[in-house]
Amino acid sequence: SYWQFNTASFGRLEFAADIDLDSGMSAISVLRLTVRDQGTPVLTGTATLTVSVTPDNEYPPTISAQPAASVVE
Repeated sequence: SYWQFNTASFGRLEFAADIDLDSGMSAISVLRLTVRDQGTPVLTGTATLTVSVTPDNEYPPTISAQPAASVVE
């Protein structure tokens, strides 16, 4: 599974590992969440969560040469 609950912060869902979109890993995950209380009777609720991961620019463009200028006389 790509997902894990962070026990340090209540209810926080995180990726279990870094996502490498260049490796062919799916960029879309669909999660079905079910919650229940501890009451009597037990009440439950479900929801579907779709997460789409989009890449950012890991290597922004850089210019290594200084610009050249010329003057026509």
